[in-house]
Amino acid sequence: MNIRKNIVLAVVASLVVSGCATSRNEFIRKGYSLDKLDFCQNYVKDYQELQKFLDNIYSIKSSSDRWYLRTLDMQVKERGLSIYECKRVVEEHRDSVAEGVLAAAALIVVAAAVIAVSEGVGSGGLVEGGQTDNDYDWDYQPRNDRWVCRGTTTGQYAELSNCKYDLKDDSRWPG
Repeated sequence: MNIRKNIVLAVVASLVVSGCATSRNEFIRKGYSLDKLDFCQNYVKDYQELQKFLDNIYSIKSSSDRWYLRTLDMQVKERGLSIYECKRVVEEHRDSVAEGVLAAAALIVVAAAVIAVSEGVGSGGLVEGGQTDNDYDWDYQPRNDRWVCRGTTTGQYAELSNCKYDLKDDSRWPG
């Protein structure tokens, strides 16, 4: 059960990645202390609105939005960054985040497969040696007086539902 919990936490952690623009209030408050990525995320996100503001400052109704756009414009000029350079910075960041998420997803798939094997789930699953089970049969185990379902290719135990349409006989694994 702890493994499942860890997998869920890993999924959540991989989805909660930094990639959002800084809030406008934080942008104004932190100003020039923002790193290049944070600055560029805001610049790219608000580029059209900034252009509208520069054409006519009163086209922006909110005074707090005008203050933000004025601050953004000052930083654009001070930092000397073009919209094209900022787009490249943001795209490179998105690409690296996407690579990280894909790597995390691959780890999650491997962990889920390990859990499935450890819990005896074998319906169509890949097992050591590259074999898979696509057919199942009942196996009576006289020591514990139980019927179990097993994959016919690998002999691995499987969910009972995989054998529900088979006649309960012990012809494949007698004894």
